[in-house]
Amino acid sequence: MRRFRRTCIWLLLMLVPFLLSAQTRTQGVAAKLSFEIGAGAVLNEGSYGEEIENRGLSPNGFAAFSFDAGFLGFTGKLSANTDGKYAPFLADNPSGTLGNIYFLMDEGGFFSQLGPVTLKAGRFRNFDYIDSPYSLFINSNGISAPTASIAYEGPLFFFETRWIGLTIDSWQKTDAWPSGFPDRAMNLHVFGIRRSDMRIGFQEATVYSGSRYFDYEYFLNPLPQIFTQYVRGQGGAPWSSDYDDNYVMGFFVNVKKPGKYNLIAQAFIDDMGMFGIAGWTNNPWQVALTLGASVEKPSGTWAFNIAGATKYTFAPSTMRSGTESTLAYGYTYFPDTRFDIGWNTAGFQPKAIATEDNMIGYKYGENNLALELSWNKAFPFATLASAFEFRLAGSNSPTNPWQDLTYDPQSGFEWLNDPVLEKRFLLSLGGEKSAGPWLFSASLTGGIALDALELRPPNPPTGGWPAGASLVDQKSYIFAPVAGNTKPLFRLTLGIAYRFFK
Repeated sequence: MRRFRRTCIWLLLMLVPFLLSAQTRTQGVAAKLSFEIGAGAVLNEGSYGEEIENRGLSPNGFAAFSFDAGFLGFTGKLSANTDGKYAPFLADNPSGTLGNIYFLMDEGGFFSQLGPVTLKAGRFRNFDYIDSPYSLFINSNGISAPTASIAYEGPLFFFETRWIGLTIDSWQKTDAWPSGFPDRAMNLHVFGIRRSDMRIGFQEATVYSGSRYFDYEYFLNPLPQIFTQYVRGQGGAPWSSDYDDNYVMGFFVNVKKPGKYNLIAQAFIDDMGMFGIAGWTNNPWQVALTLGASVEKPSGTWAFNIAGATKYTFAPSTMRSGTESTLAYGYTYFPDTRFDIGWNTAGFQPKAIATEDNMIGYKYGENNLALELSWNKAFPFATLASAFEFRLAGSNSPTNPWQDLTYDPQSGFEWLNDPVLEKRFLLSLGGEKSAGPWLFSASLTGGIALDALELRPPNPPTGGWPAGASLVDQKSYIFAPVAGNTKPLFRLTLGIAYRFFK
């Protein structure tokens, strides 16, 4: 941690002259200040998702603020929830908790807009470069995490380097991680060119675990990260390191004609095999793809998006007992699918982590196909939206390598080849209305999942777990379809917020 603090101090000192010169260039720009408070409630009914959130009515609220002086700004948002997803907040009272309320730091950090350059440091919600419900490199739900980034947006070229902290100083002990989650983080690079209405970009990311929480060379070196990884790790050199990081790469194309249409394509590549041809490996294909199109008509904006990921995509690699902490580099915020919600009582009291809350990238993870048809339109009285989604899903193991296996199966291309698949149908309706400083919102989602996914323990191989099998292989649970498991869903969300701008 001391090395990390020193690195942060040096980065800040390096940026001071830049910020001072930027302040001179932005003198005279009026500062903007805003506050927002809100309250709402969520009504959950039906058995789908009951292992994640409580059924029934769950009130919530939030408070947020933001200050922007151009060259420097800061923002913060704190929310209170009662849906049972996490343990309640501790309090000095007879019950020991603040009812069933828990708090989240949704955002809190500093930013600077210096012409075409944007700097960020703090806790921020993270989003991908493409605007899609199925974005692949960064989860479209906008998950909040410690973040530092430098981004440039020019007329011909754009670039970003981003660091995201995943887990550090963990006190969360599970059956798979009895000593707590290891320190983990990731770095993302985006390089691209812009021509007229088209953007073409290259994306790459590296997840590392065990010995580092911040890697300044991934963050500051604009060379492709694969070279940084292999040059630093090569043997027979005095700088050799034993880092074993997980590198992924991909591309996107975005053609956008404002007021007319928006076309998106994005690919994510972790590994690809050669089907054993000419003696090459037959590594499982770990790839994902998303396509999307939207058109703007007098009747509203209509959009269609489709995405899928092969089996084993996003998961870590083969582990052995004693190597778990350095190989926990799956593309997830947490290295397990469960956590201990009863941390202040004896024994492991497991609670499931939703895949949508755990994935760094594509929110549904591996081994599925999803498609969505959506519509929205701004009317004089309100903005309305609706969407229909279908998802076909097989077994999903975001934190357990190779699911029930303890070795790389060398199986080539595997996708939706389970004997049973989940079929999920969702229909949602929503609307927002502004009235002066007030904002009112409501949404309704209903649906059903057939042969729904359930979290289960890994199945040991015939003859039991082999010697050297890691605890992650044995204890990190897997989402898998269950034949005949029908689960309905009903979700009603209501909200009201008051906004003040200065």
